[in-house]
Amino acid sequence: MFDMMQQQQKLIILSCIMIKMKDSSPYHYSYISSTLSPMILIITIITAFIIISLRKRRWASTTRTSFRKIRPSRTLAVLGSGGHTTEMIRLLSSLNKHHFKPLYYVVASTDTTSISRLNNYIKCQNNNSEVSTTCRTKSKEQCYYLIRPTDNEIFTIPRAREVGQSYFTSIFTTLQSIISSAHIIFKTKPDLLIINGPGTCLPIAFWTFIGRIIGLCQGKIIFCESFCRVNTLSLTGKILVKLNTVDLFLVHWQELMDSIDETYDTGTTSTKKTKFILIDSFLKHI
Repeated sequence: MFDMMQQQQKLIILSCIMIKMKDSSPYHYSYISSTLSPMILIITIITAFIIISLRKRRWASTTRTSFRKIRPSRTLAVLGSGGHTTEMIRLLSSLNKHHFKPLYYVVASTDTTSISRLNNYIKCQNNNSEVSTTCRTKSKEQCYYLIRPTDNEIFTIPRAREVGQSYFTSIFTTLQSIISSAHIIFKTKPDLLIINGPGTCLPIAFWTFIGRIIGLCQGKIIFCESFCRVNTLSLTGKILVKLNTVDLFLVHWQELMDSIDETYDTGTTSTKKTKFILIDSFLKHI
């Protein structure tokens, strides 16, 4: 009995000593918490600042080299039939072959001439009987002498809108084209999409933009306005500018550039995201 009482007294004394030490110790939890909280806050702020700075530098570097990367850009081009196909072939043949490969093509299901035109151009090009003006000013090593595409590099989609088709019925054909073209972006994962006019390019531009958002591909979009557009943009061009999906908008005529400055650059900030440039200036720096 006496031993039990002694043990209880010792426990009480030990408890009192521990409580006193806890209250007076500089290592008490509240003391540690009050000391470390400012340090944690400072470290968090510094870390966040470093991360933001690195992301800004990475974004700036990506922006400067988006079209001229060390790794060749996987390129997707839409052949819009007729004059659009001719203009697109000449544009592609003016690009540096080291920067834009592999090169994939998209054509409309009702377009029976674009691929044959492309193959005929390649045949003439190999015989040196027809090359673009820009290619004549470059060395043969730099000029993109187009290569005959394989079946795996050509994709066919339903035409979004036929010539003369009403705008109401074109809504349904465009939706059909959008649904049928989704797989192209997942297969090609383009770094760059080049389009130049007809409604056929809208579904591809849509999916390329979606692919960029979800991180599937880099998905930069270049739209080249038709050569015949001197004073106003085409309907497709207006749609893409309004939707802010185009990174670079190429035009052929200074008159159209002046019209764009008056119509778009004085409007809302949303239209200022699209960069307009003369195609000649683009080809000199590509």
